[in-house]
Amino acid sequence: MRIETERCFCEALDEKDFKEVLDMYQEDDSNKYIAPLLNKSLEFYQEFLERKVR
Repeated sequence: MRIETERCFCEALDEKDFKEVLDMYQEDDSNKYIAPLLNKSLEFYQEFLERKVR
């Protein structure tokens, strides 16, 4: 599904997006204020994303 306006669009998360999202999760401050997601492994984030897509 895609929601679009003149200036932006939103699409549902898809497996093709995982690499970019995983890169973002690896940035130092990406989850600074989200305690349950702090200091998790790349494997944790991969499984987290897979559960979100299902």
